Amino acid sequence: SCPMLARARGVASPPPGDVRVNVPGDMGEKERLRVRERERELVGSGVGWSWPSVSRSTFSLNRVVKGAVFFILILTLYSFLLKPPPHQHHDIPFVSHSVRLLSSLPLHQREYQELDVLNSKRRDRVRDLFIHAWEGYVRCAWGYDELQPVTCSGRDNWGGLGATIVDSLDTMILMKYEEGYQQALSWVEQLSFDNVSFPQSVFETTIRFVGGLNSAFDLTGNKVFLKRSQELCDRLAPAFSTNTGIPHRRINLATGESWNPYWKEYFTGGNSILAEYGTMQLEFLFVSQYTQDPKYERLVNTAMAKVLSLDVSAWGGLYPLSLDPSTGKFADDRISYAGEGDSFYEYLIKTDLLTGEDTYKQFYQSTTAAMIDQLLFFSESKSLLYLAQKAQGQVVHEFAHLACFVPGMLAIDGDDDHLKIATRLMKTCIALYTESSTGLPPEISLFRPGTRAKKSEVLDGIGNGSDGDSRGGGGHGHEHGNGHGSTQSSGDINMKKKRDFSFAEPNYILRPETVESLFILYRVTGDSYYQEIGWSIFQSLVTHCATPHGFSGLIDVNVRSKPQQDNRMESFFMAETMKYLYLLFSPTDFISLDEYVFSTEAHPVKKFQRSPSLH
Repeated sequence: SCPMLARARGVASPPPGDVRVNVPGDMGEKERLRVRERERELVGSGVGWSWPSVSRSTFSLNRVVKGAVFFILILTLYSFLLKPPPHQHHDIPFVSHSVRLLSSLPLHQREYQELDVLNSKRRDRVRDLFIHAWEGYVRCAWGYDELQPVTCSGRDNWGGLGATIVDSLDTMILMKYEEGYQQALSWVEQLSFDNVSFPQSVFETTIRFVGGLNSAFDLTGNKVFLKRSQELCDRLAPAFSTNTGIPHRRINLATGESWNPYWKEYFTGGNSILAEYGTMQLEFLFVSQYTQDPKYERLVNTAMAKVLSLDVSAWGGLYPLSLDPSTGKFADDRISYAGEGDSFYEYLIKTDLLTGEDTYKQFYQSTTAAMIDQLLFFSESKSLLYLAQKAQGQVVHEFAHLACFVPGMLAIDGDDDHLKIATRLMKTCIALYTESSTGLPPEISLFRPGTRAKKSEVLDGIGNGSDGDSRGGGGHGHEHGNGHGSTQSSGDINMKKKRDFSFAEPNYILRPETVESLFILYRVTGDSYYQEIGWSIFQSLVTHCATPHGFSGLIDVNVRSKPQQDNRMESFFMAETMKYLYLLFSPTDFISLDEYVFSTEAHPVKKFQRSPSLH
């Protein structure tokens, strides 16, 4: 306030209620009257104001000082709000619109089905909040792999190559977000892998970077994306130089040295992981197709041929999670469609969908039949169907959110029976949200042991709960939630309703698998119910995960009010979660599943027939 300024200048401020305006003695009569009138207004409004009596020269000087102080305050405020954090080590690119605009791409010039008003508004809202998160990343963490959205800072965990930038590229292209796309394009144009000595994950680099660059090239035709993708594949290639051709997990992109880490020795023992070495076909086949260089697909084909040649009868036709790349022998007996196993099975069907061939058809069919026969269980109340896991020959009744990709996988393979099973599993994934206080799911849930579900029972509708509706409902067949969580805490629900599952790991890291399956099931069935569930999930995200700079995961989804945020926004939130939500409310012929295949990181590329020269 002005009295504070007066004290700073050594002038006593008037006591409360004693509002006087000291008028300089050399003012004219009219000026004096105007000032006295202002004094009466201030008294009437209860606002205190003080103007010290000084000479003309001193008055002019103080005006200069006051202006300087005001300017410094504004400059400080501006710097605090808008200046990048001190650790920022990359310049944000200037956006030039001299290049080809996204709106001129054939993708956005086609005529698509018209959206109803509601879906149009929902899609726009998703786009707006994607832009909010992107602008927070640019402001707080430009050049870093991911944003820390609570502290407005950046974090490098994938080599400092700007994972969020590359992973988000195709989402911005689909959304026609021109400014963000141009910023990302500028980054890719100057991207170099020459000095990247970080112990890079071969798998994550493939799905986030190679996949993102491939999709950006496929959607725009800009060859800089394909060039960077090919360069990166060349850098990753030494990881495949093992006795079996099954790649190591880590690589130094600068030197080509590769190895398997031992930091989880008790778990993986320095071995290669099923979902990692078995999830590169889409990305490497695409690069070979468009560069006409067969060496990339040969790398992944050799690795896949090796693992698919192994006898898995001891594990019921399913594949253990770890393998020694030097001997080609499985190193444990864990079986899972969740972490470390998931996308291996996903790519068996998606690789064939991409190329129109039947390379892996028999393996997809046999593993899916084994999964249905061995891992499907009814919950204790028989209201939910879930996928269990196996370890040391014993069933583990653990259901991870990662496994919620399975409904989408089953829905795209064209098998009617699989579609029915998909809708039942989708119900369980939805229950993970509706049974939570926040309307958001835990990372891992633990089911009270139920009974093995026979395929015939599932197809006959047994275990659908009291309402007989296979689509929705929670652990006891009640109505699905409204996206803002239940009215009770999860602990209350456990005690009062004896829910079929508990939250073994209650954290949520903005995972996309459920919205992925909602998107696919909506596209396959046309049932708007899946859109409504998706909108509820989006509302919960906004309510509990939004920050001034982006979106953050949660430490515990069981907390009823103000759950603690974990200060992480993984790049897959922008690449997958927001993309699938946007497409869920888009016309069904926009990025049609008849034309495109989505990678495990949600990067869409058009289906193609492999070039004869590559066979």
